[in-house]
Amino acid sequence: MEPVSIGSLPYPRIDLTTPRDTGLAGRTGVSQVIRKPLGGIEAMPKNPREFTVPSNQIIRPSGINAGIAPFAFQHYAKDFHEAYKKHKGSAKFSPARLFLLSRSLELAAKGLHLGQGRSLKDLFRIRHDLTAACEPATLAKYGITLTNEEQVDLKKANKYYEGKGFEYFLFNFPGVPIERSGPQQALSGWPDLPDESVLEVLLGKLLTPRL
Repeated sequence: MEPVSIGSLPYPRIDLTTPRDTGLAGRTGVSQVIRKPLGGIEAMPKNPREFTVPSNQIIRPSGINAGIAPFAFQHYAKDFHEAYKKHKGSAKFSPARLFLLSRSLELAAKGLHLGQGRSLKDLFRIRHDLTAACEPATLAKYGITLTNEEQVDLKKANKYYEGKGFEYFLFNFPGVPIERSGPQQALSGWPDLPDESVLEVLLGKLLTPRL
């Protein structure tokens, strides 16, 4: 693709002559010249991973560096935790507050999995299961162990979080039909909620490794 100079600005010349480019050009056989200033939206190349710049250089952008993913997961976990801390001390049962803390735990733990070379497919298999995300084998590689109290409260949080009980009033709760989940838990005073202070200590452990 040769650049065309109009005034002082270079404009790329794009020859569209095939049905793949434009239906009109393919049917008429007429070559169309599209001139757009640099910085504008260019015509989509046939190969979406390849585009041409006016210097006539072909740039093929490499894939996203997966090495940044563990750090990014940890960064997101910290951000959710900062949002959680703004709601501390509110009502006993705050689904938004518990969701923020649980999501922090999930992201922090999954960041450790990525740091050990686990793939995104591995994370998809974990889904939103906090106990699976905090599997002892992975945590042990960072010198992290869970106390009995932390394991108990992690399971309590997971009973609600995995079934989206901190997001919706009707959710999947073990042994309870979904249409009765929220009403039954509310009438019972939201039993077996986790101790948030215990979970925060656990989160601190998960965020300690430098990824």
